[in-house]
Amino acid sequence: MALNEEQVSKIRGLLQPSAWNDVVKPVIATRANAAIKALILTPAERTGEYKDMDDSAIRAQVREAEWLLAVFVNEVAVFDHNRRVDELQRQDDPETTANP
Repeated sequence: MALNEEQVSKIRGLLQPSAWNDVVKPVIATRANAAIKALILTPAERTGEYKDMDDSAIRAQVREAEWLLAVFVNEVAVFDHNRRVDELQRQDDPETTANP
């Protein structure tokens, strides 16, 4: 998933406030941990939302939570890295900065 500059700017706005670190991230992590704990139990021992779920559905929830926790931070890091690489290439290649 490649994001453009405007999207990355909006993602930065999402990640910077305390709402992400104090609310969203812990809720997602808690949900992933609950799903992992449900996987340890036999289907007969499971309660709540995991009671009638098979293992593959629970694993999918864990993967989804892990993806949510990592994807936005990673996309911003990739965008920043690519921007630095582009800038270094422009500095090293005098033909791209020279006026015709």
